[in-house]
Amino acid sequence: MIKLPDLQTHKNISKLLIGEECEITNKIIDYPVRFLGRNHRIFFHDPISAALIGILTGEENGMYSALLHLVIDKYSTNQLAKLVIEYLK
Repeated sequence: MIKLPDLQTHKNISKLLIGEECEITNKIIDYPVRFLGRNHRIFFHDPISAALIGILTGEENGMYSALLHLVIDKYSTNQLAKLVIEYLK
């Protein structure tokens, strides 16, 4: 079973690459996981929705963190990317 990146992973990588954790942005993007589990990516995991969430949270770098969230999720199944994500954690 593939382990999806958790909130802490998203916050850590965002802090490292963008300079801000953007916790609110990352929480909202993954909010549907509570109801849909692994299928939660059907909501908020497209560039427009993610960017809007990032902007609407009011976090200074929310939009960039939101788009980074999508990249991390997309490549979390790639073996090389998983190693990089684990290293950045």
